Amino acid sequence: MQPNYGPTQPAASQWYPAMGSSPAPPEGRGGRGLAITALVLSIVAILLVLVLALVVVFAGSALMGEGGEPLTGQLSAPATGPVTGDILAQAVTARIIQDGGDVSRMDCPPTPKVGQGVVAVCHGVVESTDWAIVVLFEDEDGRFTLVPA
Repeated sequence: MQPNYGPTQPAASQWYPAMGSSPAPPEGRGGRGLAITALVLSIVAILLVLVLALVVVFAGSALMGEGGEPLTGQLSAPATGPVTGDILAQAVTARIIQDGGDVSRMDCPPTPKVGQGVVAVCHGVVESTDWAIVVLFEDEDGRFTLVPA
């Protein structure tokens, strides 16, 4: 005689869906909503990048000369020793004003020497906007180029 263990258990396939199958999406929802949302967000992101690029281009023009070239200038007297921050600030301010810009404040660090490749960074308010301006000295005579940072 064999022992009776009760009613037989249903097969595993009756309890769980077969491997690899996924539930069908609800009626009327084909997954388009996510694609449309992604498309709209992508277009908004592209527009924001374009607007930001235009702002950077037009804001940088305050420190550019005619033709979009950086402003160049020269210290009023040849620098034989260290250049004080005030002398450098006056030269940078004068060059920007000469190009038609409006400078309300300019602060430059003292420069221990003036020579080819020496760099100083001035901070000021040009056209009512805060700016960091890189002053790149071209030679020992005090010629410089201004580059907006």
